[in-house]
Amino acid sequence: MGKGLELQRELWERVARQARRLGTAGRPSLWRAVTEFEASFPDTYRRLERQRFIERLASTPWLLIGDYHTLPRAQIVASDFVRDYKPACVAFEIIPASKQPELEAWAQDDRPAKHLLHELRFPESWGKLPTHGYEMLLETARAHGCRLLAVDHPSSADGQLIDFNEREDWMVDRLGRYADRPCLALLGDLHLHPQRVPAKLGDECTVLHQNHAPYHFALQEDCEGIPALLQIDSNRYVFQHTHPLLVEESCLVALSGENESHVASPDELLPDLLTRVGAELDVDAPQVPTVIATFEPDQRNLLQSLVNDEAKATALLDRLFIQGIAFLEETGPLVIHLPGSNHLAEAAGKWLVQQNCPQPASDAPDKVRLLSSLRLEAAGFVASLLVNPLRRGKSLSWYRDFLNVEANWKQTGAWHDRLQALLDGQSPGLPSNGLPCPEGPAGLVLARIVGQTLGQQLFGALQAGSNERQLALAALFCKLQNPSDVQPAIELIRRAIAPSAISMIRGTKSA
Repeated sequence: MGKGLELQRELWERVARQARRLGTAGRPSLWRAVTEFEASFPDTYRRLERQRFIERLASTPWLLIGDYHTLPRAQIVASDFVRDYKPACVAFEIIPASKQPELEAWAQDDRPAKHLLHELRFPESWGKLPTHGYEMLLETARAHGCRLLAVDHPSSADGQLIDFNEREDWMVDRLGRYADRPCLALLGDLHLHPQRVPAKLGDECTVLHQNHAPYHFALQEDCEGIPALLQIDSNRYVFQHTHPLLVEESCLVALSGENESHVASPDELLPDLLTRVGAELDVDAPQVPTVIATFEPDQRNLLQSLVNDEAKATALLDRLFIQGIAFLEETGPLVIHLPGSNHLAEAAGKWLVQQNCPQPASDAPDKVRLLSSLRLEAAGFVASLLVNPLRRGKSLSWYRDFLNVEANWKQTGAWHDRLQALLDGQSPGLPSNGLPCPEGPAGLVLARIVGQTLGQQLFGALQAGSNERQLALAALFCKLQNPSDVQPAIELIRRAIAPSAISMIRGTKSA
């Protein structure tokens, strides 16, 4: 494990200990539940494609999703699975069973969910928990015609602290008696220990935990990103989607009594990133594009209405799957497929170059479009390294074996070596014919891998000295629109990365 990752883990452990002390103070049964819960996770896991998980849900009568009450993203994830699982019933731990009449009345009208939570006196039961994630889940379940079921102990309505085990037994009884099947139940993750609610409801439960911190660091150590869906037992899964520090921070903020905890959305973070990255690259931040995040269900639906041409939709999905980011037009919107500052910083770098350099036309020769795509990937990787200097690119085999991208891998590998040799000055130039389609899977993978390698080198040049910095900026922002621009651009790139490569090798030896 690298030093940076070790520091992240150490910091998380300290914050997590503090959050646990505050959250379980004076409640020994809750402390024991936390300890037993954390010990129940195996060291090993198997990564699973989301679609395969959705297919497995078709035969399960119970989908139990672990809630982290202070993290709105946890409830938003549950909203997403309402769409995929299509349950007949959605059960809520956060609502006392005594409030079932109010819940059913709200389900029949069109008032926003925040009105319901106000009517239920939510703060008296749950303190300073943020509510916008719960509001989204309530409204999504209502919109999909699900029956809504309140399962918390009735005494919780008065703010009483009920024994952890007593509350759990009540919820299990309530679910067993009144929940229609299939049922999606959002319950505190601690209740989903294999010997707790799942065992009491029966073997037919599928359990989906959220954000088990040790798995996050294991994924990072293996250079695998989030979101990631992991299988840890036959019917037990974990969805990793938020950095452990953000998870624990949300708990501390809620317990401190400060204002509502809020994990900023991409459209909130992007303006600051554009300003920061623009300053590093000596360009003014352009107008901020509209952002559409595919991991937000309502925004994904909007995307479907914007891209209704089958060929364009296929091309967009390929780009998002392989590169994580796409622009519908040169002026936006920006579509982000993966959450996190790495990918948002990538988007900022690409947007800055795209807005400051004329882009080749869609019918420009392949070599122009391929080199332009490669340069954009380099710009994105430079920007992400400014935010996270520990980041490293993926290998060709990762896209072949892990993402299962369909391509002629022998030919793609040969082109990878040829492009790398071209930029390193060991090959004279790009041919006019025979290149892979820049917008096809092989072209996207090539641009991604070679572009990230180039981005790593340009990042080194930007940090090396004033002359190297100017060469790197010239390579990032050179004209690359017509066939006549290709060779001058290649020469600029070669000049920029020559000193960078030397400095990176020295840095590696001394590390």
